[in-house]
Amino acid sequence: MRAEGPCYVVDINVGELQGARSICPPGTWTHWHQVHVRCRFIAEPTEHGPVVGGTSVSEVFCRKPHYRVRSWNTQGPDHP
Repeated sequence: MRAEGPCYVVDINVGELQGARSICPPGTWTHWHQVHVRCRFIAEPTEHGPVVGGTSVSEVFCRKPHYRVRSWNTQGPDHP
């Protein structure tokens, strides 16, 4: 798994829920990516979005009442 590549992460909020979304630019359909978000309240769980192809969006939210501390993605080509 690697973090470098064309896909990027944006932090998102829906109501009180905080999360993140990994998005790939056009032309990256042979790429895979997955978003991750570190959440905090009492503990610090890490939530993982689905592993998807470059034409799809990987999205995940912290569970209430946790809040987002950090977000990142892992990504790579489908075929090395």
